[in-house]
Amino acid sequence: MFLIIFSCQPIIKVITGVKNPTILLDNSERLKYYSPFFETHSYPIKIYALKDTTALKNGFSTFKSYPQIYLNHRKTNTTYFLNCYDDLELYIKEDINEKKYENLYQVANDSLTNLKDFIEEYSTIVYQKEHLNSNSNVWDVFIVSGTFLGNKIRRKSLPLTQIEDLNYMYILDLSINKNEIIQK
Repeated sequence: MFLIIFSCQPIIKVITGVKNPTILLDNSERLKYYSPFFETHSYPIKIYALKDTTALKNGFSTFKSYPQIYLNHRKTNTTYFLNCYDDLELYIKEDINEKKYENLYQVANDSLTNLKDFIEEYSTIVYQKEHLNSNSNVWDVFIVSGTFLGNKIRRKSLPLTQIEDLNYMYILDLSINKNEIIQK
């Protein structure tokens, strides 16, 4: 008998003890969780939350493992995918920052297009930090994650902030802004 794990979700439940993820959040809670991505860094960043429960349902059916990380090399229009099993620090230091991409998992650009379409249709910007950017940096980073994943998973994603040619970071948080629900 073999056990095959297709996503990080079973491991996340064991490691973090997440049984009932919090999906309705105040924006202040969300920003506190993601603050290490933007507090001391100078790249532009946008953080999105899901618009409503329909978006939440579609988000969990579309993105089956978390976090999902897409790196888009803007000059070559090449997209790479990383997940929670990858040693991000090693990939960034030895591959990405050294401009050696053969060890990265390349995916069809449709994957990134689908993510961008999902963000446009089902999410809203809850935080945006612009920075004078020459637009000459090559990497756009897209992260699909959730505050419910806990601090251990967030820490595993933080090496992404060390990409030397980081142009823009986009984070889709799989939660709903509590204030949005109350207003409806």
